[in-house]
Formats: sequence, C-alpha cells, structure tokens
Amino acid sequence: MTEPVPGFVRMAARAQGMGGLRLIAGGVLAPHWRGFGHALVAHVFTGSTSSCRHRARHETLPGVTYHPGRLMAPGAGGMTLPGFVRAQGLRAVDFLALDDPAVLLALGGWMEVWGVLGVQVPVNCRWPAFAPVDQALCRRGFDLFDLAMRRGTDADGPLGEALYFRDPAGESEAEWLGAARLVRLAAMMASTGHPGEAARLIGRTRRILGDVIDVAGALAQLQAQEAAAIRPAADPALLAADDAWFYPPPATRFLPAGR
Repeated sequence: MTEPVPGFVRMAARAQGMGGLRLIAGGVLAPHWRGFGHALVAHVFTGSTSSCRHRARHETLPGVTYHPGRLMAPGAGGMTLPGFVRAQGLRAVDFLALDDPAVLLALGGWMEVWGVLGVQVPVNCRWPAFAPVDQALCRRGFDLFDLAMRRGTDADGPLGEALYFRDPAGESEAEWLGAARLVRLAAMMASTGHPGEAARLIGRTRRILGDVIDVAGALAQLQAQEAAAIRPAADPALLAADDAWFYPPPATRFLPAGR
C-alpha cells in the first residue's frame, strides 16, 4: 500500500520559492520521493538498457529520467558522478542516493560545489568498516539520521543503508544555504520519516524562511506527521475483542491449568 504523502512535503513542493528537488539515484527511485510530484527532478541509473526502457515507458512524472549503466568510482571503467553531472549540465544536486560507497568516497569537494543536502549510501554496519563513510560525511557537515539494516552480510559484517543530512549548525551557515535550500532540506527530512528534525530545523531558521513558507502551518503539518507515526503499544478495545484465553490475568498467566 502506498504511504500517504506528508502534508509538509506537499506544502514544500508547492512553495513558490523552493524550486525543484534535484536528485541522483543508483538502482531505484524510493517511492517516498514521488510525493514531491512535479517538483521532483530525478536522474536514476537502472543497470541494463532493457530495464531503463521499461521504467521510462511506465514513468508518470515528467521530471524523472532513467539512464542505463551504473555510476562508478574514477578508474573503475564507467561513468563517474562528476562526469555525469558535467555532461548533463547540472548546476546543483540536492540528494544523492548511491549504490556504491566508493563513488561517495571519491567525490572530494564536489559535494560542496553542487550544494548536496542529503546522502543515502550502503554501508557495512560494523565499526571500523563503517568509519570511512561516516568520517568523510561528518567532516563535510553532515549528520547521521538513520542506519537501516538490510538482508545480507559481506566479509566484514552486516550491511545497511545510512542516511545523512547536512546540519546548518549556526545562523551564518543557514543564511548561506538560503531559504529555498532550507525548505528543501526540511522537506527531505520529512519525506524520509524525520518530521521532528524537520520541525527543529524550521523552528530555528524561521526568520529566514518567513518569505517562502507559512512557518506556523509548516510546523503544524510536521507535528501532525510526527503524531501519526506514534502508535500505542496496544489498543485496549482491540485486546478486549480478542479471546480471553489469549490475555489471561497476569497473576495466573503462567500457572498450569486447574490451579
């Protein structure tokens, strides 16, 4: 079932000054990005030419473009990310959803040049195998927001997907990013399931954002998203509707029958 689009993501996508959300992905385009609708400008690498054609034929958003092949680190014999950005004439990239950490580690200062605000990359979850990715991104002002385990391991340990976003630590950096990019950053946080962090970002940069979005309305939308994500451990009405034997009184739960 398709998850509902967070209200703040819809608000940000319609905001006059936000501009498009520019994304480059390896493998697949995660469904939650589609919530940006016509504001999404995505380049997705699909692997085979046949897969590229198939996905392009069934794509419904005009801003999503598919490319055959994979992005490779320099020297690996394929298209590099800087080479692709240059060939496409892209001036900025907001989010990188990469399928190879070597591509990320080879970027050097390009992330600052493109103004990247968020990164998702596969990692080995065991330290110190995770260290090169984490240290490279933290040095560039990114914070780890999520580390989701996935099936499988490699020689060094379990695999996962790490999600990072830029943290505008002070007002001067927030001013440098500007209102449009701050709105995109907050919207990406909300889209990936972090409305609380998005609200904190908006709250501390509200002076900058006032001309681009309705700050009070944005915070209300994010609060609603956060509340909807919190589920009670057990609904008493549902428990009462179940068979009594499944929920015996605590004092007798582990006693043999007949005692």
